[in-house]
Amino acid sequence: MTASESAVQARDPGSEWRRWLLAVGVLTGAVLVVLAVDCAVIAEKRGRDGAIAAALAAAVCWMASLLALVVTLGLAKGPQLMVGALGGIVFRTGMPLAALAVGNQVRWLSENGFPGQVVVFFLATLTVETILATWLASRMLNVKLWDLGAGG
Repeated sequence: MTASESAVQARDPGSEWRRWLLAVGVLTGAVLVVLAVDCAVIAEKRGRDGAIAAALAAAVCWMASLLALVVTLGLAKGPQLMVGALGGIVFRTGMPLAALAVGNQVRWLSENGFPGQVVVFFLATLTVETILATWLASRMLNVKLWDLGAGG
């Protein structure tokens, strides 16, 4: 692919939407896989209520990660780069921390392991979101991340 073809593809709004949809799909799929494994383990210990608490934790962390990704990369261009990074941090950590605070105060949630599940899903979504943010940023900002063979 030539440099001009690469520039046209980078500016194509259709390809940007496809990347975003792929990122949302990958994030959702990762959360669902972790939830399935988690519920299989929890079903023995806490039953249906534990699985519901795990699903709530997964939903909170999925939403926090999705909002962080959108804010971080939505503001990644121009002078708002730091605002985007800080906004992403607020969503990425603020929503799970608020869920932990609520989960410790609501008896049903705390009895069914919700706070621990928030930690599990926070770590899973943080990992996937970091990989996706790096991949999307490299495509949106037209940056080569893995050009290790460049030399002169």
